[in-house]
Amino acid sequence: MATLVTGILLSGSLAAFAQLHGRQKSMAIMEFADLIEHDLMQEIISFPYSEPSVTTVSTGPDAGETSRSLYDDIDDYHGWTESFATTRTGSAIPAGGRFRRSVTVEFVRTSNMAIPSLTNQGARVITIVVSLDGQPISSLQAYRTQTDNQVP
Repeated sequence: MATLVTGILLSGSLAAFAQLHGRQKSMAIMEFADLIEHDLMQEIISFPYSEPSVTTVSTGPDAGETSRSLYDDIDDYHGWTESFATTRTGSAIPAGGRFRRSVTVEFVRTSNMAIPSLTNQGARVITIVVSLDGQPISSLQAYRTQTDNQVP
């Protein structure tokens, strides 16, 4: 009988340990997602709102900007996605193999930045979504205005 009671107690302890380990692993995953999300956002917002030498404002990479290392304003990142986390120069981020980041850069109304706009009204929202094994797990948004066109 004592062996049965000990076995039941040990089984319960192992289940509690497994649950705690799962929570710690989940927290580490979310912390890593947050880190690579903020790192990419810092990269993007370090660029101007639009091309300094161009008067028309488009969305997406301009002619000749065929890789992330060539992007020079925030809208170049629109539609950009990667299958594993890398630096701007293309170096793999350690432990980033299961993570995917995608970016949208969209016009929003300056009077209410929660409302999208089809035309440039002088404001944009940058959205980064981080996915793990194909499932979105985190997102981050930042807003930029045309008056912020200078590099911060």
